[in-house]
Amino acid sequence: MEPPEGRLRLHPKQRDLTSDQVVELDRFTNERLQAQVSTDPVDETGAEALLAGAYAAAGLNTPRHIHWLGGPLELVAVLAEEGSSVSVEDQYRELVPHCVWDDIKVDQNEKGHFEHDITAGVDYRVRQLMDSAERQVAAVFHLPSKSRVQAEIRSRVRGIATEPLEALVGDRIWRAIASDSGTPIRRTWRGDWFNADMSFWHGICAYPSAPRLTALRFYDTYLAPNEAGDLARFNELVSGYWLGAAVALLVRKPNLLSRDERGRLHSETGPAVTYPDHWSIYAWHGVPVPAWVILTPDEELTRDDFLDQTNVEVRRVIQERMGERFVWELNGKYIDGGPRGTLYEVKLPDRWERAARYVYVRDASTPRVYFLRVPPHIQTAAEAVAWTFGLEEKDYHPLQEA
Repeated sequence: MEPPEGRLRLHPKQRDLTSDQVVELDRFTNERLQAQVSTDPVDETGAEALLAGAYAAAGLNTPRHIHWLGGPLELVAVLAEEGSSVSVEDQYRELVPHCVWDDIKVDQNEKGHFEHDITAGVDYRVRQLMDSAERQVAAVFHLPSKSRVQAEIRSRVRGIATEPLEALVGDRIWRAIASDSGTPIRRTWRGDWFNADMSFWHGICAYPSAPRLTALRFYDTYLAPNEAGDLARFNELVSGYWLGAAVALLVRKPNLLSRDERGRLHSETGPAVTYPDHWSIYAWHGVPVPAWVILTPDEELTRDDFLDQTNVEVRRVIQERMGERFVWELNGKYIDGGPRGTLYEVKLPDRWERAARYVYVRDASTPRVYFLRVPPHIQTAAEAVAWTFGLEEKDYHPLQEA
């Protein structure tokens, strides 16, 4: 990378970013975000060298053995404790070379116990580089703690990178790992990362770690080198990792990662995520779905497919893919109509949810039509359309009607 121009560099005692620095920070953050989700081939030898640099910065010897795994389920297979409720299919266990299991036993013996918790052990010492690097930055700024410019940098980086990397990619893959390991996570708060088997988190830890490391890499490039520089660069080359004293386990990045325009996992024709060991995730605009929901042509999805599905989100995807046929095939009852759309009610077989209301609207600028679900208390089509925009009917005044 070319050295940054003088006007873009940060300076000691600087209190606020200049307008040029704001533009460059946003560009830099987006570039790093794209690198983190890239599926381009990785220089694994270079990644190992960066990891060695991170170990050295943490005052640790480089692990004698570094193993690359083809996907997060392989990591779960290696780290799962005996007697754990976590289960991994044999096909993923069989992909892990025998030497990995042997080296893990050595690592156990060297540490005295098998450390899963990231709040202790070698892994934690490497991650402490982020805290140490932030103190280094504060020292360069000649301040005892974070300055206003540091707060601004962190805020802008998190604003750009946190949702795409942590919520829309990392969290969704983490939940799929948990589901395929026999322990599906029901709640939606990402704090559940620390209430489940930590091997799930290690499989995707590069994504939630990326925003903070991006800010540190920005300092490393535009202010002065810091201890987290190698860790930040290494992090972009993996999906996840578990770091021990004698062995490091690195999870390769997906060789397919497909997202929609909002950054959500999405593919209309196949998997949205595929790892080198062929473990895949199917998703529709961020909603994980069974493979058949994506692979079945739209015109072949039926009312029985919809009614037999107990997951409300998956049911919504089937409804969306069925398109205009949906209401007719489910014998939708007309409730109200007008220039903005038509409101229907569909009977459901659920014990707790006996009916659902949908508003049928045509896109004003394209040939597409939509059946959008609305709350059951809504009585008119105009009210329903306004609700889909987060408005009350009296406040909805579109410039162009469908």
